[in-house]
Amino acid sequence: QVKTKNGTEFGFVESPIPALKEKEVLIKVHYVPLIHFDLMKMSGVTGATFPYSPCVECSGVIEDAHNKSLIGKKVSYLNLRVGALANRHIATEDEVLILNDDADLKMGSQMSCNPFTASGIVDMAQSLGAKAFAITAGNSAVGKIIIRIAQDKGLTCIPIVRSEQRKKEMEEEGFKQIVSSAEEGFVERLNKVLVENNASVLFDTLAGPIVGPLIKALPKNGIFVNFGTQTHEPYSGIDATDMRWGNKEMKGFLVGPWINKKIEEGTFETHKKYVSDNPKIFAAELGKVYPWEKFSEAVEFTNSSNSSAKTIIEVEEAK
Repeated sequence: QVKTKNGTEFGFVESPIPALKEKEVLIKVHYVPLIHFDLMKMSGVTGATFPYSPCVECSGVIEDAHNKSLIGKKVSYLNLRVGALANRHIATEDEVLILNDDADLKMGSQMSCNPFTASGIVDMAQSLGAKAFAITAGNSAVGKIIIRIAQDKGLTCIPIVRSEQRKKEMEEEGFKQIVSSAEEGFVERLNKVLVENNASVLFDTLAGPIVGPLIKALPKNGIFVNFGTQTHEPYSGIDATDMRWGNKEMKGFLVGPWINKKIEEGTFETHKKYVSDNPKIFAAELGKVYPWEKFSEAVEFTNSSNSSAKTIIEVEEAK
């Protein structure tokens, strides 16, 4: 297992593998993606307690299991408890996503965090009664997945991006109703699009100074939901009078508690099946692959890259 004591220095730590309990599986890890949350956690923004093992998801093959019929199955696994960058993991059957036998494990390594975050956001939008909603960072990997899920479920998702160039790129990819925060009269333009689509819910992954204008653009009784802090900055520019008299609310979304809630409700299997049955909706762009001995180089590259493609850490050679 790779661990870091300060977010910049990394080393290997050996831990014994305990005996499997009922409904547990032992995963031999092949690939681990580096995602934006990992970089934030290593920088200390999320209040990480050091030392810890980086990364939150992986793909691999079930090497042993209480249920022997699962041995040899390819899986994707989201590990928010102890970190994913290890050559073995113990998980419960509920926690793993069984992949098709012919699945590409590099692609499979990205089939948990973004897909379940996107699924959870659309699920929350539906639970709030929304037929239409908006998202920031609409051009990001998770943003595009959210848009595709919404389209598949008959909902309208309005992407918000931070430049005219990103708006143009999304339009060229076929996405609609994109709003750029760089355009003149952004608040008025966004409000117009939200009202026209009867959209009163907005999901934001940026935080920082854009939060004020976003909430201002929400129609009366609007709901603002944060699910990220990509700017690494606190909220600012919020008009408290508009919040009160507009009867606007602020909420938060975290994928871990959402998954736990769905497991308790007995509905998480439905969400897992939706992900595994719809690879085109959840397809991700693959980036550079690094052996895990060069994890520090992978972190440095990912920090300096503007690409939405995910850097992949190879833990074991995929067979």
